[in-house]
Amino acid sequence: MRKNMPALSRKVLLVKPSDNYFFPIGYAYVATALKSAGIEFDYIDLHLHPTFDLEAHLRTHDYLAVCVGGLLWSLPHFKEIFATAKRVNPRLACILGGNIVVDFSSQILFEYLDIDYLVIGEGEITATLLLQHIDVHGISPTSLEGVAYRTPQAPGSHVRNARRPFLDLTSRNWMPTWDFVEVDRYSYSQKLQKRFFPVLTGRGCTGRCAFCSPTNGRYRGRPVEHVLAELEYLISHYDFDYFYFINEVFFQTEEQIIAFCRGYSRLKGRKPWMCPQRMDTPLSVLAFMKEAGCFTVTVGLESGSDAILKKMKKNITTDQARAYIAALKEQEIQVEASFIFGNFEETPEDMAKTVDLMLDLDAFGPMVLCITYPGTLNYQRARRLGLVRDDLQYILDPHDAYNPSYLRQMEDHYSGKRRYLNITAMDDDLLFATVVREMRRLYSQGYCYRQVTASTQDGIVYQLRGTCPICRGIVEKKASIDDPSAFQEHLCPECGEPHVHFPARIIPVLRQAQEAALVELESAGSIAVVGTADQVRAFLKLGVEGFPYDKVAGFLRSADSDPLHEGSWIGNLRQLSPEEVAHSADTLVALGAAAGDALSNLISRGGAGFRALGALHEAGRLGVRSVFPYGRLGVECCLESLAGAHVLVACCARQEPVRELLRSLRARGCTVSVLILQDSPSLIEVEDLVNGSTITCPGSLFNAQTLPEAALTSDADCAVVPFIKELTGYGNVLACLAACGIPVAYAWHVNNSQVPDEERRRLVSMPYPPSMPLVPRPS
Repeated sequence: MRKNMPALSRKVLLVKPSDNYFFPIGYAYVATALKSAGIEFDYIDLHLHPTFDLEAHLRTHDYLAVCVGGLLWSLPHFKEIFATAKRVNPRLACILGGNIVVDFSSQILFEYLDIDYLVIGEGEITATLLLQHIDVHGISPTSLEGVAYRTPQAPGSHVRNARRPFLDLTSRNWMPTWDFVEVDRYSYSQKLQKRFFPVLTGRGCTGRCAFCSPTNGRYRGRPVEHVLAELEYLISHYDFDYFYFINEVFFQTEEQIIAFCRGYSRLKGRKPWMCPQRMDTPLSVLAFMKEAGCFTVTVGLESGSDAILKKMKKNITTDQARAYIAALKEQEIQVEASFIFGNFEETPEDMAKTVDLMLDLDAFGPMVLCITYPGTLNYQRARRLGLVRDDLQYILDPHDAYNPSYLRQMEDHYSGKRRYLNITAMDDDLLFATVVREMRRLYSQGYCYRQVTASTQDGIVYQLRGTCPICRGIVEKKASIDDPSAFQEHLCPECGEPHVHFPARIIPVLRQAQEAALVELESAGSIAVVGTADQVRAFLKLGVEGFPYDKVAGFLRSADSDPLHEGSWIGNLRQLSPEEVAHSADTLVALGAAAGDALSNLISRGGAGFRALGALHEAGRLGVRSVFPYGRLGVECCLESLAGAHVLVACCARQEPVRELLRSLRARGCTVSVLILQDSPSLIEVEDLVNGSTITCPGSLFNAQTLPEAALTSDADCAVVPFIKELTGYGNVLACLAACGIPVAYAWHVNNSQVPDEERRRLVSMPYPPSMPLVPRPS
């Protein structure tokens, strides 16, 4: 909480809601006006301090008013703040401002919230005059422009005065005050891993897009010299890396942009900067912007369909977008091209055109599902179509309206947490399926590293090297063929882009395995995929080229530890019960493990449903495939191929992995014998799972020379060697197995991600017996 100076009889409290994660620039501008009028205020940021006890604070402070502002989706939080204020002091003036007051019904706001006043439009002048009026008169401000107020004489009713004219941005240099804000906690960009400072070069917008409702109406620019003065002040008073101009329009005219660039180039200590730009801006300004330090321009590409752009009222064409983005690239200015799916009357063909355009332009930027915001043309369209029947309930639906993850928005929709308002020409299922398909096409083709090379010494661990498609930086990464996460999206270490990835198909053995799996899946009828939540999301986002996604009925969790409940969704895929899989699917596809291991893991979870899946597989009615040849458990034995065999297990790992292996073998009808150490405590722990013989090696080390004579004639068909972290002494284990006359030994990895590369190489190169290598996988 920060404090300032006296003027009114009591202080004012500004409160930022907990859900508002934006830089509090609106509060900073109001703070400038309050300071100019000598009004003392306190500020509480509930986003940064969600556990702050507002009620206890209000009981120990005597405020004139509580002032809150923000967007529509904060309405439940506004209600909680104002209810707390009135509970402490029913006479405490409660004032609401911000975008919500412009775009939503005043009547509903007064009925739903414990508020006394609305500040309509810009708050600098109106809020200051209102606070002075309350302090002096304490009665209804009947003649104050830009205010709506509750009428005590008629409960539930209110009066809305004439709106105040827009703030004159030229008569004085309106600059935000930042000394009361914890700036460092807002200024860090996770993507760029640098600190930025937000600046407004003006207010409002020149456009009238159907999906947007600018709080401040038509565009009004600040004088260039005012903006330069603010930048100079920020450079001298704060420590940060770059400026981010955050208003909808940078400057309105070519002359203003050039004047800014020339003036900024003369500032001492100037920072790099990024800005928004409409694509109808003259191309001639781009060279000036580059020279003045502009490193990124954000543009609203919005759609690759001219028909949709027209319905958006965007007033640009795809040809303009092509020319503008090409010109930015020619100047070596990075482009962030955002676009929207779920537009009014949009079709699958329109969405495909958008991804086609992004790929053609080699453009990158965020996609958002269209939010039908009150006050917009799209909202009016939705109301006319009967899609919105209750304005208040629409806003109160619990949700994160600006969730950047389209998969999570789908999960919220299907789970009933938040219904997505669909204004397209498609039903919900087709819309979401199209979004997933087109975004997978964009991510898999557009966001993969370019000019990728892969080198290896052992065929297991590869050194990958490629060029980031966004920043063109060279990135190197070590990847193992038994670790699918190595090929999932990650942060580029150069530019911070979170969706880049190395394609798994660059590795020949992975490409061959995927191609073979796809051939096998051609005959599949209905598919259930098996994996963790992260693996399923990666499957939907990056996918496997050529995979029959239209056959996928849902997913099965690969582990009970996954934080998902029955009936949950990942994107547009529903979690299936084993009974549903048994009834409707004929194929299981493992996303992060070898096929046999995936099935054994499911069966080992217990329950009739999972056992039924094993029975269906044994009966030939449920196929099991893997799109990843080894999986996260490493270069491992496919236990399915050992069904019914006599298997000797070397108990040379920790107790639980050994028991897991024994359970899996017993579930496949195997006769299980064990080779253990006399001094090992594992004997007691595995007795209940051994239905064959127990070969005990004296002492605490495996030694073929000390094996009992009876062990030298074992009739086991094969041996399985488990390990966890290291292979110390495995040569001795193999010698013991060979001495027992075991014809072949398989490696079974419990957690190969923890195995050092040199140890892994040793395992696959160990001779067994001397004339043949240890077999890493049954043929």
